[in-house]
Amino acid sequence: MSGWEGYIYQIQHKYNVDKKEYVKLNICQHAAIYGNDGTAWAVSSDWPGLNEYQHEIENDDGSHRVVLCNEFKCVMGAALGRRNPTEAGIRIGKEKYLYVK
Repeated sequence: MSGWEGYIYQIQHKYNVDKKEYVKLNICQHAAIYGNDGTAWAVSSDWPGLNEYQHEIENDDGSHRVVLCNEFKCVMGAALGRRNPTEAGIRIGKEKYLYVK
């Protein structure tokens, strides 16, 4: 297991330093580490990936339009503190997330 894969494991499970063992397993369903260029360095086994796809959003007047959703841009924008980094908001694995500060 590489260093990054080990870190993914630590994200998904709770390690007790005093006992030198994992005391809680599966506390996080998905985990991934990406470089700034969009390259995945390490991901959990069931990670859905960061994808790009067409997404329908509702306008203020009730009509709908289709926008391009780039999940990597969503994540990078959220990491920089942007609450709404793309027209589709923050989406990972085709799920919508809210940025709470």
